[in-house]
Amino acid sequence: MCEECRDEPRTFTDDERAQVARGVAWLDVQAPGWRTYVRNFNVSNPYNCVLAQVAKTEGWNQEYGSPYTAGLQHAVPMVNDDWGPAADWSHTHGFAGGNQGLWEEEINKSTVS
Repeated sequence: MCEECRDEPRTFTDDERAQVARGVAWLDVQAPGWRTYVRNFNVSNPYNCVLAQVAKTEGWNQEYGSPYTAGLQHAVPMVNDDWGPAADWSHTHGFAGGNQGLWEEEINKSTVS
């Protein structure tokens, strides 16, 4: 677990679980095996979150700066510098912060099996 982002344990809502499940399903298609290399992540860090680590490892275009934005651009190509659709997608797929524990659960599922 990311030491700097360790919070008190909390209960996640069904909506938050569904969001992360959508993100997991998307990653399983776009970057099979992603669970094997995403480690020591911080969901609040655009250079070290789950999507950022996948974007860096997969070599997705980083024209827009951070690896996180490269992941967004890969998922939802930006048109006319409008980040609205990408921000919405990030939220509905569990990549928009606050879900550290849920992502850890998903990654741990593959290492425990």
